[in-house]
Amino acid sequence: MLYVDKMSTSEAMFPASFSPVQLPLNSQYPQVNIQQEQPVAEYNFVNLAYGELPVKSKCPSCKQVGVTVIKRQIGVSTWMVGLTLTLFCLVPCNYYPFCMPQCKDFVHHCPNCDFLLGKKALFG
Repeated sequence: MLYVDKMSTSEAMFPASFSPVQLPLNSQYPQVNIQQEQPVAEYNFVNLAYGELPVKSKCPSCKQVGVTVIKRQIGVSTWMVGLTLTLFCLVPCNYYPFCMPQCKDFVHHCPNCDFLLGKKALFG
């Protein structure tokens, strides 16, 4: 048979020489706000290839990171196509490359300060 003593539960849990300590509530401790620094993405724009599509780039002038704005400009390749048409006796057609955006160079600019970032020629 089991022997059961008629002790209270608090007496059974703690010996007579031990008294439980009341811990203060969390509101009595000073609140500490810990702010973690967000990692900053590093971009390597050293050997960036500018092409026919806008690219993400860092402007050396304003130091902003953004997607380039592409403008079409008359370049050396436009003049080469016009000269080729002139050499093949297609003189009435030699101005077509200057009107067609497909014969112009792709020029990449910063969207913030309009700084020239790079070019992509039609031939090259």
